[in-house]
Amino acid sequence: MIRNRLLSLSSLIIVGVLLAVLIVGGYLRGWTWTGFHTSSPPASSPIGFKTLWDWLDLLVIPLTLAALGFVFNRSERLREQRLTEERTRIDREIATEQRCEQSLQLYFDRMSDLLLDYRLRQSEADSEARALAHSRTLTAIRSLDLQRKAILLRFLFESKLINTPEALVPLGFANLAGIDLRRVNLNQADLRGVDLSTANLRKADLFGADLSGARLVDAILVGTGLFRTTLTGSILDKAHLIGADLTESDMIGASLREAEGQSAVFRGAKLIKADFAGAKLPEANFDSTDTSITDLSGASFVGADLTGARFVKAYLFGTDFTGATTTGVDFTDTVMLEVKGLVSEPASTRDKQRISLDRRLRGFFVRPKKRLAGS
Repeated sequence: MIRNRLLSLSSLIIVGVLLAVLIVGGYLRGWTWTGFHTSSPPASSPIGFKTLWDWLDLLVIPLTLAALGFVFNRSERLREQRLTEERTRIDREIATEQRCEQSLQLYFDRMSDLLLDYRLRQSEADSEARALAHSRTLTAIRSLDLQRKAILLRFLFESKLINTPEALVPLGFANLAGIDLRRVNLNQADLRGVDLSTANLRKADLFGADLSGARLVDAILVGTGLFRTTLTGSILDKAHLIGADLTESDMIGASLREAEGQSAVFRGAKLIKADFAGAKLPEANFDSTDTSITDLSGASFVGADLTGARFVKAYLFGTDFTGATTTGVDFTDTVMLEVKGLVSEPASTRDKQRISLDRRLRGFFVRPKKRLAGS
């Protein structure tokens, strides 16, 4: 398509240049044969002599008709091509829909057999029934579209197959990225290791759910109920936690880099060794949280409630506490550099913190190398 357009444009440019040369030659160089020099033929011209302009005058109508026919035929071909591509796309989508629907119905039939004939709910942890259920579930998830993945997940939850503390059908490493679970009830669901990146969990109920090791990168968790949820080692980088309730949640070792958590509630949560670098948490509630050994560099706690929080051995580099409530906050052994909104430390204290900063970072982020024998 691009090549044809370039050829057409090149042809028009060449014709334009030739016409300009003829006009200039006729008027400035006296090329009388072009017809651009004078309105009457020269005296020495034979009878019936026709200039280039005369020939162009005779051919202008046929050439115009030919050009119009070419343009019309080309536009018709392009329109037919677009219609063919659109029909192919629609046929492909219909085929995909039918395939996904057949896969989902087949999965329901097979799971019904496992539940009724193989007594899946009464089976042992290492039984063949559970192994089959796990394998068939992961296979079905890989073949379904996002809409049917949500239907499958609701089926598993309502059938009490993915409930904590011991899920009959574990979903570890299942790909549910981009799934729409708005306002869905998944309280006490076992979603350990599940990929929920970019998923929409707005106002979903995940009370007591286990999301250990789950991926929630760029997930929408606006107003989501995560009360007493287990999120140890989970990844919530760039997640949208605006107004989310994470009261008493277990977030040890979780990563929330560049997360947005305006007005989010972390009251009483365990945030030990969590990573909040670059997170935006204005007006969030961190009342009585344990945020020890946590990286809070570049994080914003503007107007947040930090009453009684523990920031023992935390790393506060460029952290903004402007307008935050810091009553009873424990900053024991905390490294603070260029922190905003807190009472400035004496210069000698800041110098000591800078001197010890490199050592503490190596101790926290870098595993010490073993000494070689004889060194």
